[in-house]
Amino acid sequence: MDITERSSLPTSGSPDPLFPTVPAHHFLSGLFACALPGHPDVLLYCASYNAMHYSEALFDDMAIPRPQHLGQAVRKRRAEYLASRAVVRCALQRWGADDYILGNGPQREPLWPEGIRGSLSHTHQRISLLLTRTDSGKQPGVDCERLLLPGKAEALQERIIHPAERKILQHSGLSFATGLTAAFSVKESLYKALYPQLGQFMSFREATIVHSSPGAEQMIVRLTRHFSSAFEAGREFSGGVRHSESELLSWVVVNLCRDGPTSCQTLSA
Repeated sequence: MDITERSSLPTSGSPDPLFPTVPAHHFLSGLFACALPGHPDVLLYCASYNAMHYSEALFDDMAIPRPQHLGQAVRKRRAEYLASRAVVRCALQRWGADDYILGNGPQREPLWPEGIRGSLSHTHQRISLLLTRTDSGKQPGVDCERLLLPGKAEALQERIIHPAERKILQHSGLSFATGLTAAFSVKESLYKALYPQLGQFMSFREATIVHSSPGAEQMIVRLTRHFSSAFEAGREFSGGVRHSESELLSWVVVNLCRDGPTSCQTLSA
């Protein structure tokens, strides 16, 4: 897989390598990488895969072990697993972790190499990955989603947002379905960034959107629940969003050292 380094993310209206066309004749496409805006020490990796070209032989071709828990999994799930592990291994080689196969902990949480923090997400054809060094004092969370259809968005909105959040989304200028997908995804990214520190589930009602820029390229999310002294109710986080005509990508980077380097540590409830 070829990798192209970029210094910044394209806007949703520009030709966007974050959402490349899925190749018709390859299982896995080239890997794109760039630094997140405002976070030069956090890299985003994106790749596309085509499940139609998945085969069991690719595990051997890519030298990726078949995990036992995939024995009864459907073809789609096996393709997702293989593509994500191949992308993670390729990216981690550039961080000095050669031939690392991403595993999972008892709660299915990803287990990253020592000295590295990461977050992984995928759709039916896309893999997204964030990586940073532990000594950056940051914990990233990333999420990619297919855009909700209008009817689905109306049916799901009460589970994801409250009326005040809907008004904020309306000011973004996006359709309601795209705005709701963004709200869902940013909250999911926040959850994935907080889980390594808290080790507990967070519902959509325990975080609220309090601001959205035009096009929802930046959202501010506020905790409504007290999780710990470090993650108290009222603490706010900035999330980024990019989208194509059919997909959406979001991220949140949590600063674990907001009181200075000496406070940079794992913070549990």
